[in-house]
Amino acid sequence: PADPEDTVSYELGIKSMLLDNRLMFNTAIFMNDNSNLQKTELDGSIRRSRNTGESENIGIEFDMQFAVTENLTLTASFGYQDIEYTDPEFTDNTLHNGSIAALWNIAELPMGYLDLHMDYLIVDDFQFSVSDPTLVADSYNLLNMRLSLSEIKFGESAVGKVTLWGKNVTDEDYIVHGANFNFFNAQTYGAPAS
Repeated sequence: PADPEDTVSYELGIKSMLLDNRLMFNTAIFMNDNSNLQKTELDGSIRRSRNTGESENIGIEFDMQFAVTENLTLTASFGYQDIEYTDPEFTDNTLHNGSIAALWNIAELPMGYLDLHMDYLIVDDFQFSVSDPTLVADSYNLLNMRLSLSEIKFGESAVGKVTLWGKNVTDEDYIVHGANFNFFNAQTYGAPAS
């Protein structure tokens, strides 16, 4: 059997509330030194693991939430990661991803509260297996929306909520997983517009 993988991890971050607590901003810078990396190989019909090389991951992440008004809140996040391997069979990677979202409390109606939530997700192209550079998913963007009427009163004590939502509104084709089974590559696609 292969030796266990080892990771030494360093992280420096900050969590903050600014502008009279209307702005939350968090960020972190990190580095991971990984050794005894394991690689799975097919030996005939048997999968075997062996140790191979080291890697170093360096990255930064941030997320924020900003109350623009009492009725409008914006959120955003971003992540960047650079990965380098000593094993020449592994492919170095640079990854980016991010998201933005808005929550708008449109109105307080006699029957309840009307809210609109929208989020937009940005995902960089991604290699599913570091040892197989053919297993790559293209970058993609997803738009999701939700319109809700909440706190609808039913009698003295019951409340309800009605929501109209759309996921992947632009009907983006995107791959969420890939695998190499030697004689064919398999890919799993994300859900279409719904």
